[in-house]
Amino acid sequence: TMGLRGKFALALAIAALLPLAVGLIVLQTFGFHHLLATKGRQHEAEAAALARSLGSSVEAQAGNFWGWIAADPSMPDYISQMDSTPLDPLVIRGIEEKWPTLTEEGDPMLKALLNNPASLSLKRFASEHRQAAEVLVADNQGKVVAASGKTSDYDQSDESWWQIGRSLPERGMWTDALHFDDSAGVFSLDLVLPLSREGKQLGVSKLVLDVTPMFQRLRGSREEASDELEILLPDGNVLARSGSEKYRVQGQKLDG
Repeated sequence: TMGLRGKFALALAIAALLPLAVGLIVLQTFGFHHLLATKGRQHEAEAAALARSLGSSVEAQAGNFWGWIAADPSMPDYISQMDSTPLDPLVIRGIEEKWPTLTEEGDPMLKALLNNPASLSLKRFASEHRQAAEVLVADNQGKVVAASGKTSDYDQSDESWWQIGRSLPERGMWTDALHFDDSAGVFSLDLVLPLSREGKQLGVSKLVLDVTPMFQRLRGSREEASDELEILLPDGNVLARSGSEKYRVQGQKLDG
């Protein structure tokens, strides 16, 4: 059995270690929660700053586009002079079916579309405003009538951006949700602007804005961090997750 001296020594040891153990528990519990709260505020500030940057970028590009049209009205001039007679839906469907296989060199219609005065103006705009990865205009029937390059579809009437753009007031604007453009390999926002002349709507224009540099700057500012960075969309989908080389596109939804 333990003697009186041993019991006394054990009691002293417990008394000495107990505050340390309690301190460690408190530190691990409250310190961890404090760390999480600090990290949360940091990420919230980064997200808010990124959202402000995206908003400012969109407004700046809309201003650039309106300024371009004012200085070079060849695009609205051309579209306002086009034949406004609606094209037969069967003809549109036939063009749409052949559209993926058409080339500018082999199809006179596509060549004319991409080299008319309106398209040439859009190409000049895109070359001087690098953030605009693609610019196109669809008329009031939804047909592409001008573009900086060949679009994925000829008929845009079934696209939500065109339908929303048709209902926008003059000088209005609308942006689609942030997404990843697989073909271009960039994060992008679609900026939609109605095109009008003297109160008459001519069609709807769409600027595909490359916002990849914003995310690259955000990732670069966190190169030393060991935690992983995710970009979440408002609907809960994970747009991308940071990795060692670049953001990995996820397209998945978080549980909960």
